[in-house]
Amino acid sequence: MVQECTALILPARIHPHGRHVLKKLLLFLVCCLMAAAPAHAAPANKVAAVVNGRMITMFDLEQALKPELLRRKVSMGSPAATELQKKVLQEMVTDLLLEHEAARLKVAISDQEVDGEIARIMEQSGLKRDDFAKKLASEGLNPTSLRSRIKSSLLRQKIMGAQVARKVVVSQEEIKAYYEAHKASFSTQPTVHVALLVYPPSKEALKYAEPIRLGKIPFAEAASKMTIGPNREKGGDLGSVPEDKLTPVLRSKLQGLSNGQVSAVFNLDGHKAQVQLIERQGERRPLSFEEAKPQIDDLLREPKARERFEEYMSQLRSKAIIDIRL
Repeated sequence: MVQECTALILPARIHPHGRHVLKKLLLFLVCCLMAAAPAHAAPANKVAAVVNGRMITMFDLEQALKPELLRRKVSMGSPAATELQKKVLQEMVTDLLLEHEAARLKVAISDQEVDGEIARIMEQSGLKRDDFAKKLASEGLNPTSLRSRIKSSLLRQKIMGAQVARKVVVSQEEIKAYYEAHKASFSTQPTVHVALLVYPPSKEALKYAEPIRLGKIPFAEAASKMTIGPNREKGGDLGSVPEDKLTPVLRSKLQGLSNGQVSAVFNLDGHKAQVQLIERQGERRPLSFEEAKPQIDDLLREPKARERFEEYMSQLRSKAIIDIRL
């Protein structure tokens, strides 16, 4: 809207550089007018920041902050919460800058792309729609805020692909040198076929854990009746996964187990749980240079892409009018 106003106000024949300066001046004046909002406005309606004429209200910021406070278990009003608030606000500023850049580049994210990403996340979590909605709520999210987050993430990926990633170069010499220096780190990973039982708070885990561990109660049967974890209808079966892709907690609980055995009860994300090793498959062997190349390329490309992205964002910030009110 501000850009449309400047187009109407500025003289048609003014030099392009002069028009750019005047546009920035008008944007600054608009920001100043926004700052003069009524003093009696509700705190949630106060402005936390203005980015190129677009406002981030305190309500917007608080909604974005809630999931982060829950995830990190930080109390509102604490010094840690204040620091987290600043970090979240900077991320929101970045998102607005990228939205502005996406409009310039004619990059868009469709509803179908967002739907596809949500379907992928649900499939990975192994949760049905109702359980997935409950998990979102427990993390301070709702379907609308989730869609917004996913859209911002996909938009960032597209812009990075178009403006950043294609400019990152990793040479064969760099890959070869990294392989020679870290050869012992590259090997095939054995896969493990596992099942997980996560006890609901209403169940006395210790009452069931030992009979299940000893095989007196079949693991799959117990999981299909009780687990609040993924794939309840399949007895908590997570399928076969590379062992190094499991969380450190699960990997540690599988150590020492033979095929078919069940771990003792342990804590998992605030719940009591048990894991069953259905089968350990494959053996570890060193990867050849050709086999390791894709992994090494990714390892070396990621920090370069991140550095390029920061440079790109610095350029966007230098051209933008950003007014932080916190």
